[in-house]
Amino acid sequence: MYIYFLLYLTVLILALLSLKRDISDFTIAIVVIVITALLVFRYGQGTDYFAYNYLIERNISLHDAFTETTDNHGEVAFRLLAVLFHGRTGPLLAAIGLYDMAMTARFLWKNCVNKAFTLLLFFPTVLMTYYFSAIRQGVVLATFLGVGITLVEKKAWKRYMLMCLALAMIHSVALVLLAIPFLEKVTLKTELAVFLPLSMAFGILISVPATRQYLLMIPVIGRYIGLYPAGSVGIGTIANRIITLVLIMLFYYSWKEEVELQKEDPWWIKAYLFGQIMFFALMPYMLIATRVYICFKVLELWFVPNMLLLNNRYRQIVAVYFVMLMTLVYVGNVNSYIYEANYKASINCINYPYISVFNKEDLWEYRGPDQYYQYIR
Repeated sequence: MYIYFLLYLTVLILALLSLKRDISDFTIAIVVIVITALLVFRYGQGTDYFAYNYLIERNISLHDAFTETTDNHGEVAFRLLAVLFHGRTGPLLAAIGLYDMAMTARFLWKNCVNKAFTLLLFFPTVLMTYYFSAIRQGVVLATFLGVGITLVEKKAWKRYMLMCLALAMIHSVALVLLAIPFLEKVTLKTELAVFLPLSMAFGILISVPATRQYLLMIPVIGRYIGLYPAGSVGIGTIANRIITLVLIMLFYYSWKEEVELQKEDPWWIKAYLFGQIMFFALMPYMLIATRVYICFKVLELWFVPNMLLLNNRYRQIVAVYFVMLMTLVYVGNVNSYIYEANYKASINCINYPYISVFNKEDLWEYRGPDQYYQYIR
Protein backbone atom coordinates (compact mmCIF):
# COMPACT_ATOMS: atom_id res chain seq x y z
CA MET A 1 0.00 0.00 0.00
CA TYR A 2 1.01 3.60 -0.68
CA ILE A 3 4.15 2.60 -2.62
CA TYR A 4 3.08 4.30 -5.86
CA PHE A 5 1.89 7.42 -4.08
CA LEU A 6 5.04 7.74 -1.97
CA LEU A 7 7.25 7.19 -5.00
CA TYR A 8 5.37 9.81 -7.00
CA LEU A 9 5.58 12.21 -4.05
CA THR A 10 9.35 11.63 -3.92
CA VAL A 11 9.70 12.33 -7.64
CA LEU A 12 7.53 15.45 -7.31
CA ILE A 13 9.63 16.84 -4.44
CA LEU A 14 12.89 16.15 -6.29
CA ALA A 15 11.51 17.90 -9.39
CA LEU A 16 10.57 20.97 -7.35
CA LEU A 17 13.99 21.04 -5.67
CA SER A 18 15.69 20.68 -9.06
CA LEU A 19 14.36 24.08 -10.11
CA LYS A 20 16.57 25.69 -7.44
CA ARG A 21 19.45 23.26 -6.98
CA ASP A 22 21.16 20.30 -8.61
CA ILE A 23 19.92 16.84 -7.72
CA SER A 24 22.80 14.36 -7.53
CA ASP A 25 23.02 11.54 -10.04
CA PHE A 26 23.23 9.15 -7.11
CA THR A 27 19.75 10.21 -5.93
CA ILE A 28 18.36 9.85 -9.44
CA ALA A 29 19.96 6.40 -9.75
CA ILE A 30 18.26 5.26 -6.53
CA VAL A 31 14.87 6.36 -7.87
CA VAL A 32 15.51 4.62 -11.21
CA ILE A 33 16.53 1.40 -9.42
CA VAL A 34 13.37 1.46 -7.27
CA ILE A 35 11.18 1.99 -10.36
CA THR A 36 13.00 -0.84 -12.15
CA ALA A 37 12.43 -3.19 -9.21
CA LEU A 38 8.72 -2.35 -9.18
CA LEU A 39 8.48 -3.15 -12.90
CA VAL A 40 10.49 -6.36 -12.72
CA PHE A 41 8.71 -7.90 -9.74
CA ARG A 42 5.15 -6.70 -10.39
CA TYR A 43 2.13 -8.95 -10.55
CA GLY A 44 -1.31 -8.00 -11.82
CA GLN A 45 -0.30 -4.36 -12.16
CA GLY A 46 -1.71 -2.42 -15.10
CA THR A 47 -5.07 -2.76 -16.85
CA ASP A 48 -3.68 -5.07 -19.55
CA TYR A 49 -1.58 -7.32 -17.30
CA PHE A 50 -3.79 -10.39 -17.45
CA ALA A 51 -4.57 -9.88 -21.12
CA TYR A 52 -0.85 -10.13 -21.80
CA ASN A 53 -0.62 -12.96 -19.29
CA TYR A 54 -3.26 -14.86 -21.23
CA LEU A 55 -1.50 -14.32 -24.57
CA ILE A 56 1.84 -15.47 -23.18
CA GLU A 57 0.63 -18.40 -21.09
CA ARG A 58 -1.11 -20.02 -24.08
CA ASN A 59 2.35 -21.23 -25.05
CA ILE A 60 1.88 -20.87 -28.82
CA SER A 61 4.08 -22.71 -31.30
CA LEU A 62 6.64 -21.19 -33.64
CA HIS A 63 4.18 -21.74 -36.49
CA ASP A 64 1.47 -19.90 -34.55
CA ALA A 65 3.81 -16.97 -34.01
CA PHE A 66 4.02 -16.38 -37.75
CA THR A 67 0.30 -16.95 -38.31
CA GLU A 68 -1.79 -13.91 -37.49
CA THR A 69 -5.17 -15.01 -36.22
CA THR A 70 -7.74 -13.55 -33.87
CA ASP A 71 -6.24 -15.56 -31.02
CA ASN A 72 -2.66 -14.50 -31.76
CA HIS A 73 -2.92 -10.84 -30.79
CA GLY A 74 0.17 -8.67 -31.19
CA GLU A 75 2.77 -8.27 -33.90
CA VAL A 76 5.07 -11.11 -34.86
CA ALA A 77 8.10 -10.11 -32.75
CA PHE A 78 6.03 -10.12 -29.57
CA ARG A 79 4.56 -13.52 -30.45
CA LEU A 80 8.11 -14.80 -30.99
CA LEU A 81 9.04 -13.54 -27.53
CA ALA A 82 6.13 -15.50 -26.11
CA VAL A 83 7.49 -18.63 -27.85
CA LEU A 84 11.03 -17.91 -26.65
CA PHE A 85 9.91 -17.66 -23.02
CA HIS A 86 7.72 -20.78 -23.32
CA GLY A 87 4.66 -19.17 -21.79
CA ARG A 88 6.43 -17.86 -18.68
CA THR A 89 4.87 -14.45 -18.13
CA GLY A 90 6.91 -13.37 -15.11
CA PRO A 91 10.36 -13.73 -16.70
CA LEU A 92 9.21 -12.15 -19.99
CA LEU A 93 7.65 -9.10 -18.33
CA ALA A 94 10.67 -8.81 -16.05
CA ALA A 95 12.98 -8.82 -19.08
CA ILE A 96 10.85 -6.20 -20.82
CA GLY A 97 10.80 -4.07 -17.67
CA LEU A 98 14.60 -4.25 -17.42
CA TYR A 99 14.92 -3.29 -21.07
CA ASP A 100 12.51 -0.37 -20.75
CA MET A 101 14.33 1.07 -17.76
CA ALA A 102 17.78 0.47 -19.29
CA MET A 103 16.66 2.54 -22.29
CA THR A 104 15.18 5.16 -19.97
CA ALA A 105 18.39 5.37 -17.93
CA ARG A 106 20.41 5.75 -21.13
CA PHE A 107 18.10 8.58 -22.18
CA LEU A 108 18.37 10.28 -18.78
CA TRP A 109 22.17 10.23 -18.61
CA LYS A 110 22.77 10.93 -22.29
CA ASN A 111 20.22 13.62 -23.08
CA CYS A 112 18.74 15.15 -19.92
CA VAL A 113 20.20 18.02 -17.93
CA ASN A 114 17.47 18.11 -15.28
CA LYS A 115 16.86 14.40 -14.71
CA ALA A 116 14.57 14.97 -11.72
CA PHE A 117 12.10 17.04 -13.71
CA THR A 118 12.26 14.54 -16.55
CA LEU A 119 11.29 11.78 -14.11
CA LEU A 120 8.27 13.85 -13.05
CA LEU A 121 7.09 14.10 -16.67
CA PHE A 122 7.85 10.40 -17.18
CA PHE A 123 6.05 9.00 -14.15
CA PRO A 124 2.26 9.44 -14.56
CA THR A 125 1.77 8.22 -18.14
CA VAL A 126 4.89 6.77 -19.77
CA LEU A 127 5.71 4.69 -16.70
CA MET A 128 2.32 4.00 -15.16
CA THR A 129 0.38 3.42 -18.39
CA TYR A 130 2.83 2.29 -21.05
CA TYR A 131 5.59 0.53 -19.11
CA PHE A 132 3.22 -1.13 -16.64
CA SER A 133 0.22 -1.83 -18.86
CA ALA A 134 0.45 -1.13 -22.62
CA ILE A 135 3.65 -3.15 -22.66
CA ARG A 136 4.31 -3.43 -26.39
CA GLN A 137 4.02 0.28 -26.98
CA GLY A 138 6.10 0.83 -23.85
CA VAL A 139 8.95 -0.94 -25.65
CA VAL A 140 8.50 1.42 -28.62
CA LEU A 141 8.61 4.52 -26.40
CA ALA A 142 11.59 3.28 -24.39
CA THR A 143 13.60 2.51 -27.54
CA PHE A 144 12.78 5.85 -29.11
CA LEU A 145 13.94 7.62 -25.95
CA GLY A 146 17.06 5.54 -25.46
CA VAL A 147 18.22 5.13 -29.05
CA GLY A 148 15.93 6.94 -31.49
CA ILE A 149 16.60 10.49 -30.28
CA THR A 150 20.36 9.95 -30.59
CA LEU A 151 19.98 8.58 -34.12
CA VAL A 152 17.85 11.56 -35.16
CA GLU A 153 20.34 13.99 -33.63
CA LYS A 154 23.10 12.34 -35.66
CA LYS A 155 20.84 12.20 -38.73
CA ALA A 156 21.62 8.50 -39.00
CA TRP A 157 18.47 8.02 -41.02
CA LYS A 158 19.10 4.49 -42.30
CA ARG A 159 19.65 3.13 -38.81
CA TYR A 160 16.73 5.16 -37.52
CA MET A 161 14.36 3.76 -40.14
CA LEU A 162 15.57 0.22 -39.48
CA MET A 163 14.88 0.82 -35.79
CA CYS A 164 11.32 1.97 -36.56
CA LEU A 165 10.64 -1.02 -38.81
CA ALA A 166 12.00 -3.40 -36.17
CA LEU A 167 9.83 -1.77 -33.50
CA ALA A 168 6.80 -2.05 -35.78
CA MET A 169 7.13 -5.82 -35.38
CA ILE A 170 6.51 -5.24 -31.66
CA HIS A 171 3.78 -2.62 -32.14
CA SER A 172 2.71 -1.15 -35.47
CA VAL A 173 2.33 2.34 -33.98
CA ALA A 174 6.13 2.68 -34.36
CA LEU A 175 5.54 3.34 -38.06
CA VAL A 176 4.37 6.88 -37.25
CA LEU A 177 7.93 7.68 -36.11
CA LEU A 178 9.02 7.27 -39.73
CA ALA A 179 7.55 10.75 -40.31
CA ILE A 180 10.36 12.47 -38.40
CA PRO A 181 13.03 12.38 -41.17
CA PHE A 182 10.56 13.93 -43.61
CA LEU A 183 9.70 16.81 -41.28
CA GLU A 184 13.03 18.38 -42.21
CA LYS A 185 11.30 19.54 -45.40
CA VAL A 186 8.45 21.20 -43.49
CA THR A 187 8.70 24.52 -41.66
CA LEU A 188 7.29 25.05 -38.19
CA LYS A 189 5.23 27.98 -39.50
CA THR A 190 3.61 25.74 -42.11
CA GLU A 191 2.70 23.19 -39.44
CA LEU A 192 1.17 25.90 -37.25
CA ALA A 193 -0.59 27.93 -39.95
CA VAL A 194 -1.71 25.17 -42.32
CA PHE A 195 -1.55 21.61 -41.00
CA LEU A 196 -2.77 22.26 -37.45
CA PRO A 197 -6.02 24.03 -38.50
CA LEU A 198 -6.58 21.44 -41.24
CA SER A 199 -6.12 18.60 -38.76
CA MET A 200 -8.73 20.11 -36.44
CA ALA A 201 -11.16 20.51 -39.34
CA PHE A 202 -10.50 16.93 -40.47
CA GLY A 203 -11.04 15.62 -36.95
CA ILE A 204 -14.42 17.33 -36.78
CA LEU A 205 -15.31 16.03 -40.25
CA ILE A 206 -14.61 12.37 -39.52
CA SER A 207 -16.56 12.58 -36.28
CA VAL A 208 -19.72 12.75 -38.40
CA PRO A 209 -21.25 9.22 -38.70
CA ALA A 210 -21.84 9.58 -42.46
CA THR A 211 -18.15 10.31 -43.02
CA ARG A 212 -17.18 7.19 -41.05
CA GLN A 213 -19.17 5.06 -43.47
CA TYR A 214 -17.05 6.33 -46.35
CA LEU A 215 -13.84 5.76 -44.40
CA LEU A 216 -14.80 2.14 -43.76
CA MET A 217 -14.99 1.60 -47.53
CA ILE A 218 -11.29 2.46 -48.02
CA PRO A 219 -9.21 -0.72 -48.54
CA VAL A 220 -6.94 -1.68 -45.60
CA ILE A 221 -7.47 1.67 -43.82
CA GLY A 222 -11.20 1.04 -43.55
CA ARG A 223 -10.65 -2.37 -41.97
CA TYR A 224 -8.28 -0.90 -39.40
CA ILE A 225 -10.64 1.97 -38.55
CA GLY A 226 -13.48 -0.51 -38.16
CA LEU A 227 -11.67 -2.11 -35.23
CA TYR A 228 -11.91 1.13 -33.24
CA PRO A 229 -15.35 2.63 -32.65
CA ALA A 230 -15.63 6.40 -32.80
CA GLY A 231 -16.53 8.06 -29.53
CA SER A 232 -17.11 11.42 -27.95
CA VAL A 233 -14.08 13.50 -27.07
CA GLY A 234 -14.00 15.07 -23.63
CA ILE A 235 -13.83 18.86 -23.51
CA GLY A 236 -11.24 18.55 -20.74
CA THR A 237 -8.99 16.43 -22.96
CA ILE A 238 -9.15 18.89 -25.84
CA ALA A 239 -8.63 21.86 -23.51
CA ASN A 240 -5.59 20.16 -21.98
CA ARG A 241 -4.05 19.54 -25.41
CA ILE A 242 -4.68 23.12 -26.59
CA ILE A 243 -3.47 24.83 -23.40
CA THR A 244 -0.34 22.67 -23.29
CA LEU A 245 0.39 23.32 -26.96
CA VAL A 246 -0.06 27.10 -26.64
CA LEU A 247 2.15 27.23 -23.55
CA ILE A 248 4.83 25.06 -25.15
CA MET A 249 4.92 27.17 -28.30
CA LEU A 250 5.15 30.43 -26.32
CA PHE A 251 7.89 28.90 -24.21
CA TYR A 252 9.71 27.65 -27.29
CA TYR A 253 9.71 31.01 -29.08
CA SER A 254 10.84 32.71 -25.89
CA TRP A 255 13.64 30.13 -25.53
CA LYS A 256 14.58 30.55 -29.18
CA GLU A 257 14.92 34.30 -28.70
CA GLU A 258 16.93 33.79 -25.51
CA VAL A 259 19.49 31.48 -27.13
CA GLU A 260 19.49 33.60 -30.29
CA LEU A 261 18.61 30.64 -32.48
CA GLN A 262 18.62 32.05 -36.00
CA LYS A 263 18.76 28.84 -38.00
CA GLU A 264 15.89 26.52 -38.88
CA ASP A 265 13.69 25.32 -36.05
CA PRO A 266 15.06 22.07 -34.56
CA TRP A 267 13.51 18.72 -35.44
CA TRP A 268 12.14 18.04 -31.98
CA ILE A 269 9.72 20.97 -31.92
CA LYS A 270 8.45 20.10 -35.40
CA ALA A 271 8.03 16.44 -34.42
CA TYR A 272 6.23 17.44 -31.22
CA LEU A 273 3.85 19.66 -33.17
CA PHE A 274 3.32 16.86 -35.70
CA GLY A 275 2.12 14.68 -32.81
CA GLN A 276 -0.40 17.35 -31.87
CA ILE A 277 -1.57 17.56 -35.48
CA MET A 278 -2.08 13.79 -35.61
CA PHE A 279 -4.02 13.87 -32.36
CA PHE A 280 -6.50 16.47 -33.57
CA ALA A 281 -6.89 14.71 -36.93
CA LEU A 282 -7.71 11.40 -35.23
CA MET A 283 -9.51 12.67 -32.12
CA PRO A 284 -12.87 10.94 -32.80
CA TYR A 285 -10.89 7.68 -32.51
CA MET A 286 -9.42 8.49 -29.12
CA LEU A 287 -7.56 5.21 -28.61
CA ILE A 288 -5.71 5.56 -31.93
CA ALA A 289 -5.17 9.30 -31.40
CA THR A 290 -3.66 8.78 -27.96
CA ARG A 291 -1.41 5.92 -29.09
CA VAL A 292 -0.04 8.03 -31.94
CA TYR A 293 0.20 11.23 -29.90
CA ILE A 294 2.26 9.71 -27.07
CA CYS A 295 5.01 8.72 -29.54
CA PHE A 296 5.76 12.42 -30.01
CA LYS A 297 4.61 13.72 -26.63
CA VAL A 298 7.50 11.83 -24.99
CA LEU A 299 9.76 14.52 -26.47
CA GLU A 300 8.47 16.76 -23.65
CA LEU A 301 10.59 14.64 -21.32
CA TRP A 302 13.64 15.92 -23.17
CA PHE A 303 13.11 19.50 -24.25
CA VAL A 304 10.91 20.92 -21.45
CA PRO A 305 13.37 20.29 -18.57
CA ASN A 306 16.30 21.41 -20.75
CA MET A 307 14.57 24.67 -21.69
CA LEU A 308 13.71 25.30 -18.04
CA LEU A 309 17.41 25.98 -17.45
CA LEU A 310 16.99 29.46 -18.93
CA ASN A 311 15.48 32.17 -16.76
CA ASN A 312 13.09 33.49 -19.40
CA ARG A 313 9.69 35.01 -18.66
CA TYR A 314 7.76 31.77 -19.16
CA ARG A 315 9.99 29.54 -17.03
CA GLN A 316 8.04 29.72 -13.78
CA ILE A 317 4.67 29.47 -15.53
CA VAL A 318 5.74 26.36 -17.44
CA ALA A 319 7.28 24.75 -14.35
CA VAL A 320 4.19 25.34 -12.20
CA TYR A 321 1.88 24.24 -15.02
CA PHE A 322 3.64 20.91 -15.55
CA VAL A 323 3.91 20.22 -11.82
CA MET A 324 0.16 20.72 -11.46
CA LEU A 325 -0.64 18.89 -14.70
CA MET A 326 1.44 15.82 -13.84
CA THR A 327 -0.23 15.58 -10.45
CA LEU A 328 -3.68 15.77 -12.03
CA VAL A 329 -2.66 13.21 -14.67
CA TYR A 330 -1.28 10.88 -12.00
CA VAL A 331 -4.53 11.05 -10.02
CA GLY A 332 -6.65 10.64 -13.17
CA ASN A 333 -4.62 7.72 -14.49
CA VAL A 334 -4.58 5.79 -11.22
CA ASN A 335 -8.32 6.34 -10.77
CA SER A 336 -8.84 4.93 -14.27
CA TYR A 337 -6.74 1.85 -13.41
CA ILE A 338 -8.86 1.34 -10.29
CA TYR A 339 -12.11 1.62 -12.26
CA GLU A 340 -11.05 -0.50 -15.24
CA ALA A 341 -9.64 -3.31 -13.09
CA ASN A 342 -12.66 -3.33 -10.77
CA TYR A 343 -10.83 -2.48 -7.54
CA LYS A 344 -12.84 -2.24 -4.33
CA ALA A 345 -14.45 1.04 -3.28
CA SER A 346 -11.89 1.55 -0.51
CA ILE A 347 -9.01 1.83 -3.02
CA ASN A 348 -8.05 5.30 -4.24
CA CYS A 349 -5.13 7.10 -5.87
CA ILE A 350 -3.29 7.33 -2.55
CA ASN A 351 -3.56 3.74 -1.29
CA TYR A 352 -3.51 2.08 -4.75
CA PRO A 353 -1.58 -1.09 -3.85
CA TYR A 354 1.56 -2.55 -5.37
CA ILE A 355 1.52 -6.34 -5.70
CA SER A 356 4.65 -8.35 -6.43
CA VAL A 357 5.29 -11.90 -7.62
CA PHE A 358 6.09 -12.72 -3.99
CA ASN A 359 2.55 -11.99 -2.73
CA LYS A 360 0.35 -12.72 -5.74
CA GLU A 361 -2.75 -13.78 -3.84
CA ASP A 362 -2.92 -10.43 -2.03
CA LEU A 363 -4.12 -8.88 -5.28
CA TRP A 364 -7.60 -10.36 -4.85
CA GLU A 365 -8.02 -8.63 -1.50
CA TYR A 366 -8.19 -5.35 -3.40
CA ARG A 367 -9.89 -6.06 -6.71
CA GLY A 368 -12.51 -8.21 -8.42
CA PRO A 369 -11.82 -11.06 -10.86
CA ASP A 370 -10.25 -10.39 -14.24
CA GLN A 371 -11.89 -11.74 -17.40
CA TYR A 372 -8.59 -13.26 -18.56
CA TYR A 373 -7.49 -14.65 -15.21
CA GLN A 374 -9.82 -17.65 -15.42
CA TYR A 375 -7.91 -18.94 -18.46
CA ILE A 376 -4.54 -19.15 -16.73
CA ARG A 377 -5.41 -20.56 -13.34
